[in-house]
Amino acid sequence: MKTILTIVLMVLSFTVNRAQSDSRERARMAEAYERSGDIRSAARIYQELYEAQPSNDVYYRGVVRTLIALGQEKSLRPIVEQRLQRQPDTRTSALAARLAWKTGDTVRAEELWRRAIDLGDGAADVYDMIAVDQRELGLYHRAIASLLRSRDIVGADDTHARELAALYTVVGDVRRAMEEILRYHRRARDVNNVRGLISALMTTDESKNIVRSVLDAQPEDETLILPIRQWFARETKDWETALRLTILLDEARNVRGQDILAFADGARADGRYDIALRAYERVRTHQQASQGAVLSAAYGTARTLEARFRAGDRPDPDEANTIIELYKAIVREHPNSGLSAEALLQTARLQLDPLGDRVSAIETLQRLVNGFRGTVPAAEGQLLQARIFLSNRQFEPALAAVVDLSRIRQTHITDQRDRAELLLADILLATGRRDSAAAMYQQLASNPGSVAANDALERSLLLSFAVDDSAGVAQFLRGFAANLTNDLTSAAGEYQKAATLARDRELKDRSSLEAAECFVRLGNDTTAEPLLRPLTERAPECIFGDRAYWLLADIAVRRGDIPSALQHLGNLLVNYPRSILVSDARERIRRLRGDA
Repeated sequence: MKTILTIVLMVLSFTVNRAQSDSRERARMAEAYERSGDIRSAARIYQELYEAQPSNDVYYRGVVRTLIALGQEKSLRPIVEQRLQRQPDTRTSALAARLAWKTGDTVRAEELWRRAIDLGDGAADVYDMIAVDQRELGLYHRAIASLLRSRDIVGADDTHARELAALYTVVGDVRRAMEEILRYHRRARDVNNVRGLISALMTTDESKNIVRSVLDAQPEDETLILPIRQWFARETKDWETALRLTILLDEARNVRGQDILAFADGARADGRYDIALRAYERVRTHQQASQGAVLSAAYGTARTLEARFRAGDRPDPDEANTIIELYKAIVREHPNSGLSAEALLQTARLQLDPLGDRVSAIETLQRLVNGFRGTVPAAEGQLLQARIFLSNRQFEPALAAVVDLSRIRQTHITDQRDRAELLLADILLATGRRDSAAAMYQQLASNPGSVAANDALERSLLLSFAVDDSAGVAQFLRGFAANLTNDLTSAAGEYQKAATLARDRELKDRSSLEAAECFVRLGNDTTAEPLLRPLTERAPECIFGDRAYWLLADIAVRRGDIPSALQHLGNLLVNYPRSILVSDARERIRRLRGDA
């Protein structure tokens, strides 16, 4: 009898072990199906395993996961309710509530949420868990109520401020959202994130006014809120308030004019020249400002006056000379400063345009190159110097300038060096050395990261037309040579002839575009426009349509027709989404709309 009992126990043990082994194997199979994306097969196996072992947590979680993924809440709901009866706990009750709501049984859902709270002894984390479900179900007001109850239990008024701010934003309660954002900021001190949260509220003038009223209610001397108030004033174009708050912020941080200087630079970039000048003056007269800050303010003042001068309709030579004297004072008082190099470059640009004094401009640029060789301003100066020599038809000095620049190997002037090599190739092409120019264009075009790559590729393609359209290319190059020496009138005429003579469609279009660009630079918009319209009418097939839209926007802005300019730029974005002009077009749209 004892032997028989032993045999029975051994058989039972073997059967149980085999069943357990089979279950583990099937569980691994379900996991594999789930990982591979075959959720339906995984769900079937998990359900079979769970029916056999309803107390197994792994199988239960597998059933929940897969049925939710399949969107089978109705099938899952009775399974969860049965589990809740057998093993009541907070999470199961909360899940049952969520499933009840999703299947339309809202009364039962409310009952189950209350039960979850009771099972969790009303702890804050239970309300937090329920709030997550309510938010995902779109029950935003209920989620707000749950989070506020959690806050009361915790006893800290900044608990869940970030989450509540987002929920109040969704339901359109701007004032409460703003109050929660400030609570969050006082705890997290996350200026960038807070700006993003406030931006989401600023959708209408009414909402902006509510945000303003909440900010105005804060203590003005609260250093933590000052950056937010200053940023908001700038965003809403309240420049007077922004300047006042910037001064307060600078004093509170004790940064000795640095905040004011940064604000002035931003105002200048935004075209608010009067505000920028006042801010720069504040830095220049700041008793604790460093010498570097004062110098930057002096340079910023000159740049602002120049920007305002160039934005005017009728440039006054006397005003240009006044600005030049400001730049010269910077160079005189700080001869070794990097800003003096910038000042010399700007001086030369003013001497060239509007004063037209090429001799003085070349002398100033030579002083810049001699004193600051290898710097970005000096490299820009050499490029400008070469352009002036070309305008004078002095090819040898122009070649010398670009060759010298191309031999400077510092990495920080890579862009200027590539542009110098492109200009060198252009000079070779204009002076009849086509093969040498073609080799340089190919080398530049082979480096897609170069600022000169696109232009070099265009030149290479142009030269490739010479095989089948030699007369058209030869005529185009006459315009190219005249354009290089800044003889815009002759260049425009030669390009127009090329557009008529060329057989290739692309060469015709390019000739028309180049002619139009010359006319725009000459201020002859009425002649340019008819050359550009046919290019945009064939957008996006015409490969020069993006540049044509850009020039039409230039013409519209010059006429004061901002809506037309915006339309041209918008057409550029729609028809040429991969154009190299896209980034500039977006920025220009922002500025024309006043959003910059």
